[in-house]
Amino acid sequence: ENESLPSSVHVGSNGSRLLPEIGAVPNPSRLNNLGIVLLEQKRYDEAERYLRAAIDANPNYAAPHDNLRRVYMETGRRDEADHELWTAVDKGTVMAESRVNKAATEYERSGELDRADAILSEAIRRFPERQAFWITLLRIRMDRGRCGDAAAVGREATERFPDSPRVHAYYGFAAACIGDIATGRAALTRSLELDPEQPGLREALAQFPGS
Repeated sequence: ENESLPSSVHVGSNGSRLLPEIGAVPNPSRLNNLGIVLLEQKRYDEAERYLRAAIDANPNYAAPHDNLRRVYMETGRRDEADHELWTAVDKGTVMAESRVNKAATEYERSGELDRADAILSEAIRRFPERQAFWITLLRIRMDRGRCGDAAAVGREATERFPDSPRVHAYYGFAAACIGDIATGRAALTRSLELDPEQPGLREALAQFPGS
């Protein structure tokens, strides 16, 4: 969240912004914006102070928590970053589901799959109707060889999204991965019934024992 900066903020001769003291800025949204300025300059300790001051001024204000997450991600403080993510969600941050998805994606791209898994596990609890979270969690667990955990999520997902061919497909592969060939075949068959235009899935099903 970014609003116009205070008029007392000006640019120094070296191009850096000269910021007022925290006590001179009573407005929490402006404190948050000043924290963003410092964050963009990678002045992380100062940014954290301004953002914390914004929270002190308005404990229900979500935006500083979003920005604190950025501070902690950029400084390698992952546990604190995740805490700030969920605090922002609890306080009603805008586009909460998109922010959660972005956080999980960042972790997946950086190879931090345990953290991606943890974010998504909490996401399906908080946003159970968001199918994409279930599918991504299924995929990550399959990629990591956690077939049993994937199958457990897939079983619940098929009950929640009975008309989703993608959910049934992922569940089918997870079930087959733990040796439950009958369940795997049934789930893949159901996926094809819902969406027959899946030639790769049809080919995979033909390779199942007993097909």
